[in-house]
Amino acid sequence: MNTTTAALQAQVTVITIRTWCRRGVIAATKTAGRWVINSASLARRIAIGAMRTRKATAMTDYTAQAAEARDLVARLTPQRGCAPAWREGAMRDRGSGTCAARTAAREADRVFSFTTKVLDPTTSDDDRAHAHEQLNLFTSGRTRTDAAQGYVYAAERLEYARYLAARIRQP
Repeated sequence: MNTTTAALQAQVTVITIRTWCRRGVIAATKTAGRWVINSASLARRIAIGAMRTRKATAMTDYTAQAAEARDLVARLTPQRGCAPAWREGAMRDRGSGTCAARTAAREADRVFSFTTKVLDPTTSDDDRAHAHEQLNLFTSGRTRTDAAQGYVYAAERLEYARYLAARIRQP
């Protein structure tokens, strides 16, 4: 059996099969520059791999975190219906830390939103591309961000917003 057939049977890449052959994980001989793999040895290796159980990864509920970010933004936004910087008492907001906490919570909410759009299969390609661009803008300074990194970044911003909200000084 050749490396391509073995890779398909084992559901791994051809490079993995070649590595197994080089390391002696599976019985194989190199003939005319190509690996000839023993089928029984490959079947044994596949059985060993099947016996190993993968560790269950803990899934974080980002939906709940996104809702918490939205609630935090709503709680920290003034009820007068105007932007906090243009209303009377805005300096008090900045001095108390409300402005910084609201900004961090708003950023977490937007990153959660963009990341969800990137992952949603019903999102159109144009909207997905736009959401991906926005996600990369929010996580500037990092390399091109994938969706999992977007959730991690949003969770970090939410944690920072919680920290700032807990430190708000009351007048």
